[in-house]
Amino acid sequence: YGCVTSCPTNLGTGMRASVHIGLPNLCADGTDKKAKEVCKPLGLSVRGIGGEHTAIGEGGVCDISPSARFCITEAEIITALYNGIKLLKEAEDGSGASSAGDATSGDSDAVLSKVQSVRESHPGNLMAKNFPEDFYSQLSADEKAAFVQCCQSGLDNPDSSMGCYAMQPADYDRFKPFFSKVLADYHKVGVDAKHKNNWSLSGVEGLPEDGKLDLE
Repeated sequence: YGCVTSCPTNLGTGMRASVHIGLPNLCADGTDKKAKEVCKPLGLSVRGIGGEHTAIGEGGVCDISPSARFCITEAEIITALYNGIKLLKEAEDGSGASSAGDATSGDSDAVLSKVQSVRESHPGNLMAKNFPEDFYSQLSADEKAAFVQCCQSGLDNPDSSMGCYAMQPADYDRFKPFFSKVLADYHKVGVDAKHKNNWSLSGVEGLPEDGKLDLE
């Protein structure tokens, strides 16, 4: 409404943990109604892939996050998300045959064909732009499946600017030839760039002379 506001649901921790997950069966009607019915008793909120009040993605991709953020520890939030997603997946698997949302995951030719299609239709999709065909072809079957999981968001949502997620911290290392290029492309740095944390304001240009960031 023309000013900075604070939603009461966001009081408490400054952390919001969420997961993008495909729910093709629960969202087979094109809405997240059934997904919300399952998630509410689990203490989970359902949003579209662009956040609150946005549409779900292709293949029923939704943004899932714990509803509670006040008087609860960060560790409890992560645990609630983990346990909630586990039960949600069980409900999804039990609600019918899976759609073709991630049908590419077990077929290398289909994966490469889909990547090329996204690359041509959406050149700004960094997953497709930097997808390493030679590297992918050398992976084992299990590694290919895990790698496609990292890329699934961009395959299902071609208009995504990033189009990929590390499914676990180790993915950044085992799929380094891919993630290093994506990171360099997005952040406009070299592929061998190293991040260093530095909270010191010393030498930073654009600060007031007194060093106070106070806009009256």
